[in-house]
Amino acid sequence: MWFTESAANKIGRVNTDGSITEFSIPTPNAQPRGIAAALNYELCFAEFGANQIGCVENYQVVERALPNPDSGPQDIAYWTDQGDVWFTESTGNRIGILHSAGSLAQARLEEFAVPTPASGLSGIVSNSCEGSAWFAEKSAGQIGFISPGGRITEY
Repeated sequence: MWFTESAANKIGRVNTDGSITEFSIPTPNAQPRGIAAALNYELCFAEFGANQIGCVENYQVVERALPNPDSGPQDIAYWTDQGDVWFTESTGNRIGILHSAGSLAQARLEEFAVPTPASGLSGIVSNSCEGSAWFAEKSAGQIGFISPGGRITEY
């Protein structure tokens, strides 16, 4: 079981024997948020305060900056069939996806603007059968759907 420690700037896991292992995040004040297991990485997590996505690769934390300032990455969902990682950008009002390429540095990044302004993106879950994802727009009172090609539908 993995978890984030936003104030301590760490991620951690509860091992099968009940002990806890923690990993420090290299960037100060990264404020880790959502976390999810991933195929090519042990796991990935959102770094809200650092505007980055972090992943654990070979028991080392690696980070990838997002191209738009103040995106506020919040939640992560892993797409098991392809190894891609969906994430929300809560203050940037975008949905992002990292297309797996074996390492975080090589992953291709795409971002898609959500049509409703300031929708308050929160929570995301992937549909591993088709590569799509569902997400919540808490400020807009809506649920959004994003297709593998990036088409967004709001309900």
